[in-house]
Amino acid sequence: VMLPLYFCPNNSIAFRGGDDLFFRLIKRSRHVGQAGDLAFPGGILHESLDSILMKLITGGMIPILRNKAGRLVRKRDALSYRTITLFLANAVREAWEEIGINPFHVHYLGALPPYSLHRHRRTIFPLVCYVNKQQRISTNHEVEYIIDIPLAAFFDAENYASLSTEVDADTNIPGESREVLPCLIYKDGQ
Repeated sequence: VMLPLYFCPNNSIAFRGGDDLFFRLIKRSRHVGQAGDLAFPGGILHESLDSILMKLITGGMIPILRNKAGRLVRKRDALSYRTITLFLANAVREAWEEIGINPFHVHYLGALPPYSLHRHRRTIFPLVCYVNKQQRISTNHEVEYIIDIPLAAFFDAENYASLSTEVDADTNIPGESREVLPCLIYKDGQ
């Protein structure tokens, strides 16, 4: 998945009326699995399409890696470099398909630790990218709507709470069926 960061100069999206960085989430539509979930743009690898896009990225035709983070990725061992650039190609393709992010305006900043979903038996590889040009949003059928959250919202203790979840007994997840997790409460007007 791509965690897209944008800079928003003093306008209606900015937190408390000032300039701010924000990231974009999608609410998954009823037409796809995990309907109603909030997520970053992304999806399952499409080996042939993502391999082609990976070659355009590693060859420099799409300038995502033309920065310090890109230079650091290039210094990694061959397997790590291939893995990161393949998942980056996947995240870029999915972000383009789902919300219209133009790959030529994306700059790779780094990878976050992978996270395994137990219920859906998937592993998420989050990649942080800066999108340097705000563009018109164009969603596809997978997206119900978009939520922009200013990073400043994460630094206000009043925005945090605890969320208690119950896991279905048929999920075969070892351990307790109830979990209490920290969560961010952010009102976006939707």
